[in-house]
Parts: sequence; structure tokens; C-alpha cells
Amino acid sequence: MLLAGPALGDAKTAEDYFQQGEAALEQGNLATARSAYTQALRLNPQHGNARFRLLSLKDVAGEAKVKIKKRQLAKIRLKQVNFEDTPLREVLQDLGVMIEQASEEEFIPNFVLDDSSSGIADNKINLRLRNIPASAVLDYVLSQGKARAVWSEHAIAIRPMGK
Repeated sequence: MLLAGPALGDAKTAEDYFQQGEAALEQGNLATARSAYTQALRLNPQHGNARFRLLSLKDVAGEAKVKIKKRQLAKIRLKQVNFEDTPLREVLQDLGVMIEQASEEEFIPNFVLDDSSSGIADNKINLRLRNIPASAVLDYVLSQGKARAVWSEHAIAIRPMGK
């Protein structure tokens, strides 16, 4: 994994380490971020930004895991996707299976359809796509299903637009 700025062992200043921590955090690499922020504080105990980031790593851990999951989904390519007047609920089930198979069960999307009142589960989806990232398929499905995705580190909740 490449980080912006000097390599962890090459950094000379607290600010160098802080910037490495920022790059690692952006990539979702919490262990490297923690190490870089800690080193910045060793060199400069008054580095307020490094101290703040180090203390807030717990709070951003979930966000970092979501970023990683989104990047993973974008890397999964689906060879063929065909849905014709298929209800959203069925599309999500099938899409989940396709993603699991295409990723050799490395990525399990855990779609949760949160549709208590608006009826999006029955919205019809029509797609015919080839060799496309799974994240793009999900975007098309959500657009046609009048839905949106709410990501967490454990699942992808599918909710009606505006809810």
C-alpha cells in the first residue's frame, strides 16, 4: 500500500509523520495511521493535530472500514448482470450472490432492505450489463429502485430515497 509523502522509516519531522498518518487514515489503514501519529507525538509532544487524530481514531474506525468496503466493492467485476422487471428485493438477493461468487467469497455485502412503509422492495429493475464493477451495478440498481445505500462496517442498508 503506497502512502503519500516519505516512507514511514524515512520521515524526519513530526509533520512528516502526521502527514503519513493522514494518508494512511484516508486509505483506511488504522494501524499505520496510529503508528505515524504516535511517532509524530514522540518527536513533538505539542503536535495538537497528531494528538487529536490519535485520540479520535476509535471514532473514525467505522468510517475507515466503510471506505475499505467501498473500495473492495469497486474492485469486484461482474461478468454479466441481467434483470428484467425484477423486484428490488430479488435483485439485492441475486446481486449479493453474484458479488460473493465474483469475489470468491472474500466480500459479503450483507444487503439489508429497510423498507417498512414506502414499498421500494417491489420497484422493478431492468439492467443488462457486462464486465462492470459491482459498485456501479449497485448504483444503477439503487437509481432504478428509487433507493439509496447507507453503509456500515457490517452491512449495506437499502432505504428509500430521502429517508
